Amino acid sequence: MTKCPGCQATLPDGSTRCQFCGADWSAPPSVRAPARARGAAPSGAARPVAGWIWPAYYLVAAYWLASGVWLVLRGTVLASAEDQGGMGILGLLVGAFSAIVGLGLIARVEAARGIVNVLCFVNILFGSLDILGLFLGGLHFSLFELIGFLLAILQVGLSVLMIFLIGETESSGPRW
Repeated sequence: MTKCPGCQATLPDGSTRCQFCGADWSAPPSVRAPARARGAAPSGAARPVAGWIWPAYYLVAAYWLASGVWLVLRGTVLASAEDQGGMGILGLLVGAFSAIVGLGLIARVEAARGIVNVLCFVNILFGSLDILGLFLGGLHFSLFELIGFLLAILQVGLSVLMIFLIGETESSGPRW
Protein backbone atom coordinates (compact mmCIF):
# COMPACT_ATOMS: atom_id res chain seq x y z
CA MET A 1 0.00 0.00 0.00
CA THR A 2 1.10 3.56 -0.74
CA LYS A 3 0.71 6.56 1.57
CA CYS A 4 -0.37 9.88 0.09
CA PRO A 5 2.22 12.59 0.78
CA GLY A 6 -0.55 15.21 1.08
CA CYS A 7 -3.13 13.67 3.44
CA GLN A 8 -1.47 10.39 4.52
CA ALA A 9 -4.38 8.31 3.13
CA THR A 10 -3.65 4.68 2.32
CA LEU A 11 -3.91 4.01 -1.40
CA PRO A 12 -3.38 0.97 -3.64
CA ASP A 13 0.17 0.23 -4.80
CA GLY A 14 1.10 2.01 -8.00
CA SER A 15 -1.13 5.02 -7.34
CA THR A 16 0.22 8.33 -8.56
CA ARG A 17 -2.76 10.50 -7.60
CA CYS A 18 -4.71 10.65 -4.32
CA GLN A 19 -8.47 10.22 -4.69
CA PHE A 20 -9.06 12.10 -1.41
CA CYS A 21 -6.99 15.28 -1.58
CA GLY A 22 -5.99 15.27 -5.24
CA ALA A 23 -2.23 15.21 -4.63
CA ASP A 24 -0.28 14.05 -7.67
CA TRP A 25 3.19 12.59 -7.12
CA SER A 26 3.84 11.32 -10.64
CA ALA A 27 5.93 14.46 -11.30
CA PRO A 28 8.50 15.95 -8.91
CA PRO A 29 6.89 18.14 -6.19
CA SER A 30 8.58 21.25 -7.58
CA VAL A 31 6.77 20.77 -10.90
CA ARG A 32 3.30 19.94 -9.64
CA ALA A 33 1.90 20.91 -6.22
CA PRO A 34 -0.89 19.04 -4.42
CA ALA A 35 -4.46 20.07 -5.27
CA ARG A 36 -4.94 21.86 -1.95
CA ALA A 37 -2.06 24.20 -2.78
CA ARG A 38 -3.57 24.89 -6.21
CA GLY A 39 -6.70 26.42 -4.69
CA ALA A 40 -8.98 23.52 -3.83
CA ALA A 41 -10.96 24.12 -0.67
CA PRO A 42 -9.95 21.98 2.29
CA SER A 43 -12.56 19.52 3.47
CA GLY A 44 -15.19 21.18 5.66
CA ALA A 45 -14.60 24.64 4.17
CA ALA A 46 -17.39 26.59 2.48
CA ARG A 47 -17.64 26.30 -1.27
CA PRO A 48 -17.38 29.51 -3.26
CA VAL A 49 -20.71 30.62 -4.72
CA ALA A 50 -21.69 33.15 -7.35
CA GLY A 51 -22.19 36.70 -6.10
CA TRP A 52 -25.95 36.76 -6.72
CA ILE A 53 -26.72 33.53 -4.81
CA TRP A 54 -26.69 34.87 -1.23
CA PRO A 55 -28.75 38.02 -1.96
CA ALA A 56 -31.33 35.92 -3.81
CA TYR A 57 -31.36 33.37 -0.97
CA TYR A 58 -32.00 36.06 1.65
CA LEU A 59 -34.63 37.72 -0.55
CA VAL A 60 -36.63 34.49 -0.86
CA ALA A 61 -36.12 33.78 2.88
CA ALA A 62 -37.45 37.27 3.65
CA TYR A 63 -40.45 36.47 1.44
CA TRP A 64 -41.18 33.38 3.56
CA LEU A 65 -40.90 35.45 6.73
CA ALA A 66 -43.01 38.34 5.40
CA SER A 67 -45.74 36.07 4.04
CA GLY A 68 -45.97 34.27 7.38
CA VAL A 69 -46.16 37.53 9.32
CA TRP A 70 -48.78 38.82 6.89
CA LEU A 71 -50.95 35.73 7.40
CA VAL A 72 -50.74 36.11 11.18
CA LEU A 73 -51.55 39.83 11.01
CA ARG A 74 -54.42 39.24 8.61
CA GLY A 75 -55.90 36.65 10.93
CA THR A 76 -55.52 38.70 14.11
CA VAL A 77 -54.94 42.45 14.02
CA LEU A 78 -56.33 43.14 10.55
CA ALA A 79 -59.37 40.84 10.85
CA SER A 80 -62.67 42.70 10.84
CA ALA A 81 -65.54 41.90 13.20
CA GLU A 82 -67.65 40.35 10.43
CA ASP A 83 -64.78 37.98 9.53
CA GLN A 84 -65.14 36.49 13.00
CA GLY A 85 -61.46 35.87 13.44
CA GLY A 86 -60.42 36.05 9.81
CA MET A 87 -59.09 32.78 8.46
CA GLY A 88 -59.29 30.75 11.65
CA ILE A 89 -56.78 28.95 13.76
CA LEU A 90 -55.41 26.85 10.90
CA GLY A 91 -54.49 29.99 8.96
CA LEU A 92 -52.78 31.44 12.03
CA LEU A 93 -50.79 28.24 12.49
CA VAL A 94 -49.75 28.19 8.83
CA GLY A 95 -48.70 31.85 9.08
CA ALA A 96 -46.73 31.28 12.27
CA PHE A 97 -45.07 28.20 10.76
CA SER A 98 -44.10 30.15 7.61
CA ALA A 99 -42.67 32.99 9.71
CA ILE A 100 -40.64 30.58 11.86
CA VAL A 101 -39.35 28.76 8.78
CA GLY A 102 -38.44 32.12 7.22
CA LEU A 103 -36.45 33.03 10.34
CA GLY A 104 -34.78 29.61 10.17
CA LEU A 105 -33.82 30.24 6.56
CA ILE A 106 -32.34 33.62 7.41
CA ALA A 107 -30.40 32.07 10.32
CA ARG A 108 -29.38 29.17 8.03
CA VAL A 109 -30.78 26.50 10.34
CA GLU A 110 -30.39 23.17 8.53
CA ALA A 111 -33.75 21.83 9.78
CA ALA A 112 -35.57 24.85 8.30
CA ARG A 113 -33.69 24.44 5.03
CA GLY A 114 -34.75 20.79 4.88
CA ILE A 115 -38.38 21.67 5.62
CA VAL A 116 -38.35 24.28 2.87
CA ASN A 117 -36.90 21.77 0.40
CA VAL A 118 -39.82 19.42 1.11
CA LEU A 119 -42.40 22.24 0.97
CA CYS A 120 -40.93 23.53 -2.29
CA PHE A 121 -41.14 20.03 -3.78
CA VAL A 122 -44.82 19.90 -2.80
CA ASN A 123 -45.33 23.38 -4.31
CA ILE A 124 -43.72 22.22 -7.56
CA LEU A 125 -45.92 19.13 -7.64
CA PHE A 126 -49.21 20.96 -7.01
CA GLY A 127 -48.24 23.95 -9.15
CA SER A 128 -47.45 21.63 -12.04
CA LEU A 129 -50.81 19.91 -11.56
CA ASP A 130 -52.52 23.34 -11.62
CA ILE A 131 -50.75 24.24 -14.86
CA LEU A 132 -51.62 20.88 -16.40
CA GLY A 133 -55.26 21.23 -15.30
CA LEU A 134 -55.53 24.67 -16.87
CA PHE A 135 -54.14 23.36 -20.15
CA LEU A 136 -56.41 20.34 -20.16
CA GLY A 137 -59.39 22.56 -19.32
CA GLY A 138 -59.10 24.37 -22.62
CA LEU A 139 -56.96 26.92 -24.34
CA HIS A 140 -59.44 29.79 -23.93
CA PHE A 141 -58.57 31.29 -20.54
CA SER A 142 -60.84 33.65 -18.70
CA LEU A 143 -59.08 36.44 -16.81
CA PHE A 144 -59.45 34.49 -13.57
CA GLU A 145 -57.92 31.36 -15.13
CA LEU A 146 -55.09 33.39 -16.66
CA ILE A 147 -54.22 34.86 -13.26
CA GLY A 148 -54.34 31.36 -11.73
CA PHE A 149 -52.07 30.08 -14.51
CA LEU A 150 -49.53 32.87 -13.96
CA LEU A 151 -49.60 32.34 -10.19
CA ALA A 152 -49.02 28.60 -10.68
CA ILE A 153 -46.00 29.35 -12.89
CA LEU A 154 -44.71 31.80 -10.27
CA GLN A 155 -45.23 29.19 -7.54
CA VAL A 156 -43.28 26.55 -9.45
CA GLY A 157 -40.55 29.00 -10.45
CA LEU A 158 -39.98 30.31 -6.91
CA SER A 159 -39.93 26.79 -5.53
CA VAL A 160 -37.36 25.63 -8.08
CA LEU A 161 -35.29 28.74 -7.36
CA MET A 162 -35.38 28.13 -3.60
CA ILE A 163 -34.33 24.50 -3.93
CA PHE A 164 -31.48 25.64 -6.17
CA LEU A 165 -30.44 28.38 -3.73
CA ILE A 166 -30.48 26.02 -0.76
CA GLY A 167 -28.32 23.57 -2.71
CA GLU A 168 -25.89 26.28 -3.75
CA THR A 169 -25.51 27.63 -0.21
CA GLU A 170 -24.75 24.28 1.43
CA SER A 171 -21.66 24.58 3.62
CA SER A 172 -19.88 21.90 1.62
CA GLY A 173 -20.32 20.25 -1.71
CA PRO A 174 -21.14 16.63 -2.32
CA ARG A 175 -18.64 14.18 -0.88
CA TRP A 176 -17.85 11.92 -3.85
